[in-house]
Amino acid sequence: MNTLSKSITAAWFIDASRYHNLRRVWRTLTNSNRKHVLGPLQHMLYLALLGKDWRRAFQPPTRPSKLASGALAAWPMPACLAQIRQNTIDDSDIALFEGAITRDDVKKLSQHMPDLSWQTRYDAGTWSGGVHTFDAYCPDGCANPDRRP
Repeated sequence: MNTLSKSITAAWFIDASRYHNLRRVWRTLTNSNRKHVLGPLQHMLYLALLGKDWRRAFQPPTRPSKLASGALAAWPMPACLAQIRQNTIDDSDIALFEGAITRDDVKKLSQHMPDLSWQTRYDAGTWSGGVHTFDAYCPDGCANPDRRP
């Protein structure tokens, strides 16, 4: 499943004003001088909380010379995903959203994010031409940590 249904995202957007507040805060951040402090983690959080396919913001490197130089080891997607899954996000990363999201929202979200901790190696073969080999969300939650795509 690559998007979340409105019934699931409603778990952290209790009313429409919270949803609109998150969109407003994000728009303000991306159009301000502070846009440079927004990293991959904030982009993943924003897209995932809206139920969008966050993987589209994390295309793996595919150039052979970059892969040969270890570009996948520096690719931020696995680390960002692990932070959300394990709920180890710094308070400063959440504070950037100016109260539009809470740690509880991230905890609810983490239950729907895939667990890739079993995949200890990221190599060119894993991404078959830059295509993600896993879904963005688990349809029935990701309670089973041993679940593999």
